[in-house]
Amino acid sequence: MIVQRLTKKNYWETVWSGVRLPSIARPCSDIHRIFEANLPKSLELTFLEIGCAPAAWMAYFHKNFGYAVTGIEYAQNAAQIARKNLQIQEVQGNIVTADFFELGNCSPYDIVFSAGFVEHFEELYFVVGKICSLSRQYVITLVPNIYGIHGWVSKTFRPDVYHAHKKIDPFLLRELHEGSNMKTLFCEYVGGIQFTYPAAKNVFFEKRKKLSWIINFPFKGLNLGFRILNRLFGFSPRTRCLSPSVLYIGQKV
Repeated sequence: MIVQRLTKKNYWETVWSGVRLPSIARPCSDIHRIFEANLPKSLELTFLEIGCAPAAWMAYFHKNFGYAVTGIEYAQNAAQIARKNLQIQEVQGNIVTADFFELGNCSPYDIVFSAGFVEHFEELYFVVGKICSLSRQYVITLVPNIYGIHGWVSKTFRPDVYHAHKKIDPFLLRELHEGSNMKTLFCEYVGGIQFTYPAAKNVFFEKRKKLSWIINFPFKGLNLGFRILNRLFGFSPRTRCLSPSVLYIGQKV
């Protein structure tokens, strides 16, 4: 089946070209606690990330859960950045440069993870089905929340980015996975309260760094405050309007 992509390869090459290394994912306390409550820790478990550049999540799961990590990335330069990132952090991992949808038969992995991947395709059921087919035990899918304040900011200040994402809420995310023989362990908005930066990923503001900093600064301060509340007091309301992401964790039936 030919899938319709909402983004092109050169988009991802550009996105990851300026990333600072080393890079490791630092999920908020809310997401980290959910992972620890629902996922095993073992050096014997294999982990696959779909669309893995810059391998920041691979480093996180290896260091925090002990997984033997592999990543698939179809943008060649982005794949090289992922390899370099793992090397700098002395993480043993394998980066496969390939189109996920052109993979032949391969052995399943204990855990299959994607973050910011499935929402960039029209054929959501097909994409999630293929991801689930590669899992032996668990599937973890993290997508941005394009509803509420986040959707409004993106649609208003960066419509090109907004239209490169399919809207996915917890109900749809659960349906996509349960239709592919997954038992849901967790599916909800996550991340507490975080604000999208109006001047981020905007061509006009990218050329005006000082103005961008001035506009984004108060939102950065608010986000920092809510992250501190999350970490110290567990204050992490999960809302359609303000939470930045939707997380699914499922187990193979």
